[in-house]
Amino acid sequence: MTLSLSSFQIDNFLLDNYRNEIIYHQGLTKILDGKVIPILNNDGLAFCYFGENGIFGQREAYLIVFINGNYSMKNIIQELSKALEQMHSISFSNEIEILFLEIYTDDKDLIEKLSEMKEFLDMSRYSIKIRKKITERTMPSNVILSEPYSIRRISNEDELLVEETIDLITKALINGYKLLTDKPVNLINVKENVEASYYPLITENRISLSALNKQELCGHATVEIDEVGEGPVHREANLLDIYIKQPFMNHGLSSYLLNQIEQICLQNDISFLNATVEENDDVKLQRLLSMLDDKGYYKRSVTYYKWNN
Repeated sequence: MTLSLSSFQIDNFLLDNYRNEIIYHQGLTKILDGKVIPILNNDGLAFCYFGENGIFGQREAYLIVFINGNYSMKNIIQELSKALEQMHSISFSNEIEILFLEIYTDDKDLIEKLSEMKEFLDMSRYSIKIRKKITERTMPSNVILSEPYSIRRISNEDELLVEETIDLITKALINGYKLLTDKPVNLINVKENVEASYYPLITENRISLSALNKQELCGHATVEIDEVGEGPVHREANLLDIYIKQPFMNHGLSSYLLNQIEQICLQNDISFLNATVEENDDVKLQRLLSMLDDKGYYKRSVTYYKWNN
């Protein structure tokens, strides 16, 4: 897919720093009959589109915004408020149940401010996307996994492990959904939708590691690899899920699995590892983000949401 935004005089900073994300959201905007809005005197770009959640079924509206750090928070909030007003008016006529606002910036000071805008936007914070550049120099130091734990790379022939891993992915998705709402979940439909999305679990571009206590599955980490970019292509990996069962938490398994995923990325010439940290408890979130910051991850975007009543 090519980047065809010639009708907009978009700031080169945006294209240099967000080209892959812009191409992705431009594609969704076209497929879902959305629209592109230049903001902040063309120093920002917003994609607006609507769709149905493939797992839980609710109709959703998306406002995906890319901005640089040249403007004050007052200017940014004014521009976001205008764009949100447009989205609200359109979403009601399209029977949209929930609106998501995702804001990308590589400005470290700005992303911190954008992460604390709940009261200004009258929205709730849902998640923060983070990223790490993968090089020999950024690799974590070796961590010894204590017995009786072991890590195993899953294959599709491991039918029981595959089934149990998809169950864990389902639980993680339901936990994320419960952060958005207390509406009941149709477990049968959700399980069917997850299976439709994740069977086969292991593909040419998807890798899953299991953490085992002897033969018992304690948790997993699953990552998907994409080739992105125009011209010289580079490879990025998206961490789909790390999930540890309750009895095995606080044993260092999630950190060890993350370290192993990073090593796999390095071995496969992957330039960046991307992940999403969902809002749960603000104190725990800040601790987790601080720990990931120490590991070389930095904030890439913040997502807010609001239900249409």
